Amino acid sequence: MHVLGVTKAVSLHLPLKTTARFAGGVFRARITTVGQRRRILDQYATVKQIITLSAELNDSNKKLKEHQDSIDELRAKLTGQLLKAKGSQKIV
Repeated sequence: MHVLGVTKAVSLHLPLKTTARFAGGVFRARITTVGQRRRILDQYATVKQIITLSAELNDSNKKLKEHQDSIDELRAKLTGQLLKAKGSQKIV
């Protein structure tokens, strides 16, 4: 596989993980070029937007479920309050 002038043989020697725990904290790989920085910032903005939209979706689903439950409770309550005919008439 040939990607941007880097062959697969060369890419196998690259480290597989970019962060590692050390005694002083977390070591983060350095950003070497402006393009990498821009790409990382774009990815961060995209992930942040995905997380925000996911949270909004979960909130709206929760509100919808609560609304549907309240409608079902109201329907059951109103069904129990229906007027009934006097006597022993059979409803067909």
